[in-house]
Amino acid sequence: MFKTSREHNRNISKSDWRTIITFMSYKSNVTPLNPRNSTKRCYRCGMVNAPKGAIYECGCGLRISRHLNAAINLYLQMEDLPPSLRLFKELMKGWSGFTQTGDEADEDSNELKRSPRLLNSKNYVSLLKTT
Repeated sequence: MFKTSREHNRNISKSDWRTIITFMSYKSNVTPLNPRNSTKRCYRCGMVNAPKGAIYECGCGLRISRHLNAAINLYLQMEDLPPSLRLFKELMKGWSGFTQTGDEADEDSNELKRSPRLLNSKNYVSLLKTT
């Protein structure tokens, strides 16, 4: 057993990730995701932009952390869903919490609001069937 979490973290960082994937696939279904352009592609409209710093800015008006944008893109890839502005707008209706820029939402603001939790893939599937 490990005495400290630092020792545990170092052993994980030294390990071969292909071996870890092999061990995980022994007990479950593992499909690796392609991380290509995950930080550069807008999850709302699908446009690929060059990253400038830690904030991703797109022509469609999205301004978000690059890491969060990449996580959402990988989630959409995992659920086999394309980026879609129409789908995004439908999902964001009625959700409250924070604005897309991460600031507190104003009541008089017309900016779409988003929930800080993960998107529910079942919402996407039901919307895709109606198109």
